[in-house]
Amino acid sequence: YDIDEALIIDNTGKWRDEEGLGLHLKANGASRVILTAPGKGNLKNIVYGINDDEMEPDDKIVTAASCTTNAIAPVLKVVNDRLGIEHGHIETV
Repeated sequence: YDIDEALIIDNTGKWRDEEGLGLHLKANGASRVILTAPGKGNLKNIVYGINDDEMEPDDKIVTAASCTTNAIAPVLKVVNDRLGIEHGHIETV
């Protein structure tokens, strides 16, 4: 298909570790993998707008944390920008 530098978004739930998710990188043209659930092992949790500045060019596989985390992050950003948040805690089940 002449695909180059493809970003693979894995939301299958089949793999949650670097070994399994790394299988995607064996596909022609695949360059990065984002897992849409909490990962296992040493995968970086990246939430856009919160800590996406921590993503390095060498990070080929990252997790986008959880859907709950991604849903609350924009709301918390608005609250923080408008009112400020001194301390916070979010727990997902």
